[in-house]
Amino acid sequence: MSNLFPSASARRAARHRARARSEALANTNQEPCQTGVFTERVCVIDLPTVASRDRSLPARQFLPATSAARRRLDSGRRAILSCPPRGNAVPDAARVIPLDILDLHFVAESEVAFGSFPGSAWRGALGHSLKRLVCIMRRRPCEGCAIEVSCLYTRLFEPRSDGRDPLLGRVDRAPQPFVLDCRTATPCRLRPGDPFLLRLVLIGRETREAAVYLLRAVEEAARHGIGPGRGRLRLAAIELRDPTGGNSISCMDASGRLRLPEPFPMTVPPAPERVRILLEAPLRMRHEGALVGPGRFTVGMFLMNLVRRQSLLARFHGDGPPDLDFRALRELASRLEAGEAQLAWREQLRRSARQATLMRMGGLVGRFELDLRGAEAFWPFLWRGQFLHAGKATSMGLGRYRLEPLEPPGGRTRDATEEMA
Repeated sequence: MSNLFPSASARRAARHRARARSEALANTNQEPCQTGVFTERVCVIDLPTVASRDRSLPARQFLPATSAARRRLDSGRRAILSCPPRGNAVPDAARVIPLDILDLHFVAESEVAFGSFPGSAWRGALGHSLKRLVCIMRRRPCEGCAIEVSCLYTRLFEPRSDGRDPLLGRVDRAPQPFVLDCRTATPCRLRPGDPFLLRLVLIGRETREAAVYLLRAVEEAARHGIGPGRGRLRLAAIELRDPTGGNSISCMDASGRLRLPEPFPMTVPPAPERVRILLEAPLRMRHEGALVGPGRFTVGMFLMNLVRRQSLLARFHGDGPPDLDFRALRELASRLEAGEAQLAWREQLRRSARQATLMRMGGLVGRFELDLRGAEAFWPFLWRGQFLHAGKATSMGLGRYRLEPLEPPGGRTRDATEEMA
């Protein structure tokens, strides 16, 4: 038993050595860790290796005992030691979440009526259509299904999480890897022959591989009918859009078969000094458990929501979580203020077939300005957020915004996405 449980004196000595190591690690610019992978702010340590070198040092006590460092455990085998940042907190802008921006051009075949929240109708119809297309366990709920983990429908519409993330803390559910965005102004009433444009943003390489199923499901949903009157639409064309300009490539050959070209590069342009953010679809955010209205809104809440959402998307659907100093970013965001903010609450209702009730899905709309001088670290998140949206219910189109870089007085104000509007 003595070999498994060190004595009190051995534990005190271990704590002393751990404290000395953590202080040395926090104050040096060298790479002292040879039992793990050391970056600017993160040291990943293999605990069994450490234990084999020092039998008197329990693995749990190897973690720093001072407030200068924070610890996160991952699966009991590896520890992530987040050290105080050396230098600024600018994130790695080269880490990009793989995106495919598809414009789906429909033509109405009957009268179609869309209310002010068509994204809810499209998402509901897409979910039912995809489940009919891929589910082999008919009339069985997804919860507890034998193939739940590998099911395409579950991965796209109900992605699971292990409940823990070493950098982001506790996460109950992974974000959905797609965004549905109705580009035709609504509410509207279409007559036979009228066009309708729906944008589908695919997030991650696995979602891209499932594009043929999603597009087939969208086509079937539109053909069977969308909206209260079950108006029918025909999918006429699919285009892959360039996020940095107006270029596009057709995704259908002459025979009408789908062929998805290689995605356009997601290159973040240089940051402007000032930018105007226009909330075009209701932004639904929660802070400390409560919805954020015009009176509680701060630009820091908005920016950190973007950082968290995109970090989660990278964690679950991209190349892994980015190497960010969240504490430094949060402190920077808290010092920023919105200029010339004009915000209002727009209420809208969504009919939930699962709960057989109407649900309030309102959010913030309007505009505000942001001075990015000294806050350039947030520009990549702001720019990518135009396509990934912000807040909750993004898969239904909520949280869409547009950027207008503001030039000095006398200059021209240019819309960052005017080519893609």
